[in-house]
Amino acid sequence: MLSAFAYPLGNRKLLLHLEHCGSRLNAVQRVFGMTLCSWPLWLLFALVAWITVGPPTPREALLAGGVALSSGTIATILFFRATDMVRSEPTALAAVEAMQAAELLFATVLGVLFLGEAWPRGYAASGALAIIVGIALFGWVSGRGAAGHDEEVRALRGDRSA
Repeated sequence: MLSAFAYPLGNRKLLLHLEHCGSRLNAVQRVFGMTLCSWPLWLLFALVAWITVGPPTPREALLAGGVALSSGTIATILFFRATDMVRSEPTALAAVEAMQAAELLFATVLGVLFLGEAWPRGYAASGALAIIVGIALFGWVSGRGAAGHDEEVRALRGDRSA
């Protein structure tokens, strides 16, 4: 829950800092910078886990590597590229950031399908439902404001549709 709040906040603060100083970084450079700056915290977490639980099993290390590659690297670069493309359009930027919450849903489904995890129940299921409702409401509110304005509807559809 903390990362779902802190990650977009860190991204937005980085965008504002780059805008103020007049620098431009591409998505890969931004991922590298945020990774490099967060290393001390990750090393602290790893040390605490090593001391309290012990070293990871080979399976845990493999799964963590898969998450780091897919979510930590590939998805983050795509996310940063998307935010860079719409940085001057507040509604589109909010849509990109809102869709990041969908990652939790995809991770849950993939965990159930490939890792034998249980479907969420209780608070976890209500959280997943809140994400779905939030994304749907955002789409409805942003689309409703553009309804009847052909230029705004074309902007929401993107450059691939007629």
